[in-house]
Amino acid sequence: LWMVSEICETSQALRPAAALLDDAGLREDARMVLERLPGKEAVAALQAGFVRADREFKYALAQSLRNRGVPVEGFPNQKLLPVRMR
Repeated sequence: LWMVSEICETSQALRPAAALLDDAGLREDARMVLERLPGKEAVAALQAGFVRADREFKYALAQSLRNRGVPVEGFPNQKLLPVRMR
């Protein structure tokens, strides 16, 4: 699935990849395909997926949106959150 963004045109890959954002087993791969596809349509698909996603997956989608230059409030980069050391 990750190769889709390398071998398909955006118009061919966009809808199938966007639909897979709702598949728990493939959503992470679909997110990365959409992050790498050029164009506003791919960003819009990520944004639509963000609206539908469960809280856990919203963090990953927020990161993809930030990588595409879209600010996202309320879902910070998980690497930047403080952790309690034992």
